Amino acid sequence: LPVGSKSEQQLLEYISAVTSRVKALQVGKSLIIPAGWCNPSDAGDFALLFVVERTSLEHFMFAVVNTGPEGLGYHPIRANVSETANMTYRLALVFEEVAETKLTDSSFWFMTGRMQVWPSEAHTAKRFYEVLLPHLNNRTLSASIAINSADDGHSASVPDGPASGHDRPASVPWAVPPQSGDPTCVHLLHEALRLIMARRGFSERELEMWSLLLKWQ
Repeated sequence: LPVGSKSEQQLLEYISAVTSRVKALQVGKSLIIPAGWCNPSDAGDFALLFVVERTSLEHFMFAVVNTGPEGLGYHPIRANVSETANMTYRLALVFEEVAETKLTDSSFWFMTGRMQVWPSEAHTAKRFYEVLLPHLNNRTLSASIAINSADDGHSASVPDGPASGHDRPASVPWAVPPQSGDPTCVHLLHEALRLIMARRGFSERELEMWSLLLKWQ
């Protein structure tokens, strides 16, 4: 996606490509999609990643991966002094039971893509999290945050939904955001991959070992 290009044609091509790939996604498979917003102020551009997993023929899991600093206030946070002196977050905010029509329709991708293509002071974390995201699963943002805040990180606490995905981890373990920022987005990609692996059944210990192996490379 051409960030800041103000190109309507390129945005339409992006939307067509994304919706086609989402429609073609098989059950149990995932996509990682670059996202974020573009602001003409000194704050500049801000990068996120979306993780989309088809959990059934009718539903998806949708996650926003954010390593901060903008928008992390919308992710669950906790203090655990026995593990670290820093605050830990759910860096992947998961939305379960997203209807297929919400992600195969172009409207959501137009709104999120527009935030990247056309720089605007209105493109903020508040607009992204409070206006766009609740549309996905028809829950309040606070309800989705509460589900993600569960210590076991499982989606079984989601009421009145299809069974698909309920035995899978809703999110990755708590983590400390990169203290010096994430200009290369390597931490973003790391968290997105950890989420996909967790939903494939990797344990917290296995995820920790995988992260250590990456650091040794």
